[in-house]
Amino acid sequence: LLVIVLLLEPVIPFVPKPGGSELFLLFSALFAPTLMTVLLGLLHRGYVRLVAWAFVLTQWLSSTIQVVASGGLDSPAMGAFVASILLAGFLIGNRTALLIAGLTVLNTLLILFADQHQLIPPPILFTSHLAKFSMLASTLVVTAAIVSLTSRSLNPALRRARTYASDLEKDQATLKQTIQELRQARDSIQQLSET
Repeated sequence: LLVIVLLLEPVIPFVPKPGGSELFLLFSALFAPTLMTVLLGLLHRGYVRLVAWAFVLTQWLSSTIQVVASGGLDSPAMGAFVASILLAGFLIGNRTALLIAGLTVLNTLLILFADQHQLIPPPILFTSHLAKFSMLASTLVVTAAIVSLTSRSLNPALRRARTYASDLEKDQATLKQTIQELRQARDSIQQLSET
């Protein structure tokens, strides 16, 4: 993955131009593959919940860094927070999605405060229109992929649940019929025994 990142680096449209960003890009290029390798190792060992939390928090933190490094609230990276919330909901649960949404609101307020007090540095990411479009497009594609993968795994489960519900209704109708027949048989036996 690192080789692919390094090979594609010259054609990535959002490579920043101001000085000092090379270190940021190098850190990003090394950190992400290393983290993914560690997380895959943990996942292989069965630490599914830990990996889900690490993945969601890393996505959220990455979105925060991208927003701050690309101009604050005007950044196209703001949309990536939606992907973080969806990941939290689908990978961990509803409460976690609400937690990440709440953290995002607080985070956005902090970014707003920093922006109003000129504490946000000049943008080093997504400085051109093409870069902004690329970020927005990739965020939309990732968000759609998250929803698609989740619905694809949920749809068979929903079909099975509907089948089970239908079978249960049939079994319930059969059981009611059997109970009615047994009551009639009991009543018939009681009438015969009384005569």
